Amino acid sequence: MLTENIQVLLGDKDLDELRREIEGFEPTSQVFETNKVSIDRTLSNGQVKLMQLNEQLQDTKREMNMLFAGVNSLSAITNNMAKCEEEIEDANLQLAAILIAREELASATNEMKNNFTPRLNSAANEVIEAVTGGKYRELRVSEGLEIKISQDGILIDGDYLSEGAFDQIYFALRMAIIKLVCNENVIIFLDDTFTQYDDTRLRAAFDYVVKLSQEHQIIMFTCQSRELELARQNENINIISI
Repeated sequence: MLTENIQVLLGDKDLDELRREIEGFEPTSQVFETNKVSIDRTLSNGQVKLMQLNEQLQDTKREMNMLFAGVNSLSAITNNMAKCEEEIEDANLQLAAILIAREELASATNEMKNNFTPRLNSAANEVIEAVTGGKYRELRVSEGLEIKISQDGILIDGDYLSEGAFDQIYFALRMAIIKLVCNENVIIFLDDTFTQYDDTRLRAAFDYVVKLSQEHQIIMFTCQSRELELARQNENINIISI
């Protein structure tokens, strides 16, 4: 049976003839060339694909470097977070202190409005009446430290007064604050305080200072001869020339 099948496959040829044909077979150059071209093409396509993959890999690396540029290590990030938490805690403490200070300031403002400002006005009125010879009798200072003075029953803004009159108001406020805030042993220094005063204003202010010296030690500095002449008229004033 096997022999019959082989004979069918061989056709008219016998085994010896087929063996000789196989031994004498030599592939043609065309077959080799066709296979070489196919192999070269496959190799070239593979190299191109490899280059493309390498370029994609480099692009991916560059994108990752750009994405993580400046990013610290995990330990550095942890330390920065801890530092930020400390700064936030300090800021919260400062905020709490500011809120407390604001409440205290509001309380002090209310106290000033309800207590200190009226007392300041009252004390300043005594001084302004004395240094102006009764020309001004009512001085008002608002909570915002705006100054108004009454003249002939009309309130006048301090900004509209002459420099001499405004200096009288400033002097009256200084003396009033000293009376309210300082004790009796305080030393009062006056440095060319009355340079803007005319002779009439100077005489009234000087008389007030002499009266005030019964309660406080007063040291007056001046380069004006007018104050010196007035001081020489009072034997209780110690004059030192430098």
